[in-house]
Amino acid sequence: MINITYRKKIRITHVWFCDDKKYIKSNGDIIFLHGYGTKNSDGIVSSQYTLITNLETAEDELWQGINKNVRYEIRRANKEGIITKQFNGKEILKNKDIINKFENIYNQMYLDKGIDSKFNRSLFYEYAKNNSIIVTVAYHDQTPLVFHSYIMDNENARFFYSTSPFRQDNEQRNLIARMNKLLHWSDLLMFKSGGILKYDWGGINNPDSPNSIAQFKLKFPGKVVEYYNIQEGRTLLGRIAIKILKYRNKLV
Repeated sequence: MINITYRKKIRITHVWFCDDKKYIKSNGDIIFLHGYGTKNSDGIVSSQYTLITNLETAEDELWQGINKNVRYEIRRANKEGIITKQFNGKEILKNKDIINKFENIYNQMYLDKGIDSKFNRSLFYEYAKNNSIIVTVAYHDQTPLVFHSYIMDNENARFFYSTSPFRQDNEQRNLIARMNKLLHWSDLLMFKSGGILKYDWGGINNPDSPNSIAQFKLKFPGKVVEYYNIQEGRTLLGRIAIKILKYRNKLV
């Protein structure tokens, strides 16, 4: 289980890979349970589907479980000399250049898409201080173009932030797409060799009507599961904040 508290306007404790919330120790005003197994809560509850890849599966079987067109693009990316690298929490804290590039590309990507979303650098660093995050990067001609990040404990890895340049010509767009596929495969093998048992793809929309992102993820092997994201107030300030959020979101 991962338990990280940081202050935004109030103290928020982010909890991942928790089987029973009664064991959570927190000095936060709000706890945010990510991917919890049941929805019993008086807080804010939202359901989420995701794809879970079992990394105890043999490597050959994992490879054969990937869509054949995706396998072709992975092989092609390997022939194009794409390099992948990994950075753990301690390396992230020492190498600010990686996070600067990650943040710049991430913010620019959402700006180009017309979406109001900003990279949460302070939360990212809290995970890095706890060594519970890893960043993977795909390079072309020594230029970092595709970034993945994962929240992880000893048995689980969950896809977190990811980014790549958004507006490119067709040739670069196709290259980045191949790099992204290769990086996912490289990530799967890295986690498998490191003893991680489950690779969580970080959510998909309704699997009965998958959007383009879900369609991409479903081209990799795995099982679709449903779990819940829960926000609960743990202090008087936290409970008041949850009530306000419920009111604003018309949940009361």
